[in-house]
This record gives sequence, C-alpha cells and structure tokens, in this order.
Amino acid sequence: MLLGISPMRLRSMPYSDPAVDPNPVPAGPREETDDFYCLRYTVWYGSFDCAYRSRFHTAPGCRNCEQGRFNLKRHARELARVRPVALAVV
Repeated sequence: MLLGISPMRLRSMPYSDPAVDPNPVPAGPREETDDFYCLRYTVWYGSFDCAYRSRFHTAPGCRNCEQGRFNLKRHARELARVRPVALAVV
C-alpha cells in the first residue's frame, strides 16, 4: 500500500490523443476521491494518480504533460517516499 493508497487504486486508462483519436475517451463518473480533471484523457481521477504516472512514466500519454508537472509539484513530498509498483502483464 502506497501511503494509504492501494496500488490497485491506480487506474489503468486507455490512451486517447485527440490528434490521433477524434473520439476521445468520454468523461466518466466522478468518485469521491477524484480531485483532478485530466484534459488529455478527459476523465476525473485522483491528482496523486496523475503525479504517480508523470513521475514513473506509466502511461505514454502522461509524458511531457503540464498538468502532470503541476501535480508532481503538488505531491512531491509523498512521491519522494514511493517506489514504482511492478505490474504484471496478463
């Protein structure tokens, strides 16, 4: 468990780039823990998830993202104590 956040809480999201995919992933329902709206993926989710993805490059669409850089600064202290989770490919 990462600082009270289960690795399973880090959601997997399909990549949707408007330049490549004219039909981006539709915005889904917002959960209680969702405090961030991702413009690239057009979904609500936790800003810590965004910072984690940006820090450890777990999603190709999260690279070179200004929102990700902002969330990295916001969660810098928590992320300094986190190690990347190795996810098994099934």
